[in-house]
Amino acid sequence: MKTQTILMLTMMGIISSSALAVPVPIYTGSLSCADGGILGGGVWITPGVTTLEWEVTLNPTSTHYKYTLTVPEKDISHFIIETSLSFTEADIFNATGPFGNIEVKLHIPQQGNPEMPADIYGIKFCDMAEVTIAVIEFDSTRRPVLGSFYAKDGKTGGIDNVAWNADFSSATNDDYKILVPDTTPVPEPATCSLLALGAIALILRKRL
Repeated sequence: MKTQTILMLTMMGIISSSALAVPVPIYTGSLSCADGGILGGGVWITPGVTTLEWEVTLNPTSTHYKYTLTVPEKDISHFIIETSLSFTEADIFNATGPFGNIEVKLHIPQQGNPEMPADIYGIKFCDMAEVTIAVIEFDSTRRPVLGSFYAKDGKTGGIDNVAWNADFSSATNDDYKILVPDTTPVPEPATCSLLALGAIALILRKRL
């Protein structure tokens, strides 16, 4: 029994060391109106240079999201990222970027969101500073899935400069969607430890 205990602790040490050595998963991607991945209106679309890039890092206890929205001119007013309906402001923290505040709610096509293809529930980064390149980063308790985005310029009157992903309202086509936070929470370390112990016990049992 003592030998089995020592062996189990040794294996746990090996597993822990291996887990630390495994590279952190990082997922990147981008959409552009130049290749049809981004649709919209105004000068944001005509020149064909509006892009959205993302980088998602799966850390052990959270997920880090980074989005870079680039438009040719006419400063960005707000930027909406789709989430699941159960997502709340408690699921986002360490948020940084050129925005004044955050709203998590249902956003609908209206005067403030002209030409938005459909309703979208998610995070709205409001009151943007006068920038044409917005880098927004935050951590979340939720793991990523595919979703949509919408953005609008800050000017009033005239032609609206807006952008969204091409598969915004599609439930079947994911070719032009981005990574966004979903309902799945990050597994707690205790759960991972229990799974590791279970695997170790099974190995020991087979060896006896």
